[in-house]
Amino acid sequence: MNALLIGSIDVLVDTSELQRSAFNDAFHDAGLDWYLSRDEYRRMLAIPGGKRRIEAFAERAEERVDSAALHAHKTEIFRQMLRRGGLEIRVQIAQAMEEARRHGLKLGFVTGTDRAIVDALLDNLGGAEALGFDFVTTAADGCAAKPDPALYLHALKQLEIDASEAVAIEDYLPGIEAARAAGIACHAYPHENALAHDLGETPDMSELTLKRAA
Repeated sequence: MNALLIGSIDVLVDTSELQRSAFNDAFHDAGLDWYLSRDEYRRMLAIPGGKRRIEAFAERAEERVDSAALHAHKTEIFRQMLRRGGLEIRVQIAQAMEEARRHGLKLGFVTGTDRAIVDALLDNLGGAEALGFDFVTTAADGCAAKPDPALYLHALKQLEIDASEAVAIEDYLPGIEAARAAGIACHAYPHENALAHDLGETPDMSELTLKRAA
């Protein structure tokens, strides 16, 4: 193994409740009588992408909305939340990143999230360089969204490694499918609101052992 790839912002930091709050704040600001309960939000997470989740919610509510504008406002609210500080890297991820650095592994952050969100999150945590990331992807890279493997293939190329040399950690099924489609071994580490999701037979984060290839 020569690289550890962190597959989403919620693998790194569990922001799922902040995101739910950002959705609800955006709905309120738009004058919509919508509210995402925790149970409803957990169900909606099975739909990849915030804009698509809004569209699905609108369809069920039988209302017409500008999903792009609403999602953009939600994203800005969420970005401001991230800028306020107080975030912590999830314990097992912090340990894995420390172990990866100790063994001299490359470290990648392979997410298709909006660049402003990724920048806000990483700045809150001290910056990509301080965290030891050798490469970070965002939506600005122009790759197809997961479960398409494009982001992972892009990361492999930039890190100059083969798929067999990397292991990924993901928190939801489309991310797992993307890693596997790129030929990368993947472990699951679902966030708080995805614990009940069906992740197939993906090995758990606890089964991950990091050691540099000889």
